[in-house]
Amino acid sequence: MSAVDETLALVSLAGAKEHLKESSTDSDSILGELINEVSEFCNSYCKRHLLSKSYVEYYDGNGRDRLYLQNFPVSALTSLYNAESNREFDSDSLVTIADDVLLNKEEGVIRLWDDETYFIKAKANVKVTYTAGWALSSVPGDLQLAVYNLIGVQYKLWQEQRYTVQSDNVGSRSRAWKLENIPSDVKLILDNYLKPDFGFNDYSHKD
Repeated sequence: MSAVDETLALVSLAGAKEHLKESSTDSDSILGELINEVSEFCNSYCKRHLLSKSYVEYYDGNGRDRLYLQNFPVSALTSLYNAESNREFDSDSLVTIADDVLLNKEEGVIRLWDDETYFIKAKANVKVTYTAGWALSSVPGDLQLAVYNLIGVQYKLWQEQRYTVQSDNVGSRSRAWKLENIPSDVKLILDNYLKPDFGFNDYSHKD
């Protein structure tokens, strides 16, 4: 039986079976795979990890008072360092989050204020530790609907044993996808969760 990856899956096996009106356990294995693969596809399409996960990331200081995190919504901002070019992440570069940070959790935007006015311009000198993404119980309903519907499309293709899509390696299997075969209602929903191109961060460096 293919287990549902709880660090990845945007829906549960029980939820997928209820949506597909599938009561038998005979297809649990393939449905488990599809849940994982569709969830991974949604991550790739939206350019971010959608399920809750902890991160340690390094950003280039941009000389501005705002930093746009790679993942959101943010559930916890654990630590923030605004170091000089020497990249010494110590008590001197540690930002007091409670006093000097305004956090837009939904959009993952960190804004400095009060004693901290801007992110020092340097390479990979801003270190952020945070948790972002939704817990399974709080994944938005429309996003889950998109996952269910895409699983339904792939499940039908599996039942009919026809795959007419281009390949994409996920885990140990090769599943093929083709954007034009994605239902328009699914694409419309996923487009709402695309990570914007903020333009201010050149790139991030992840641990």
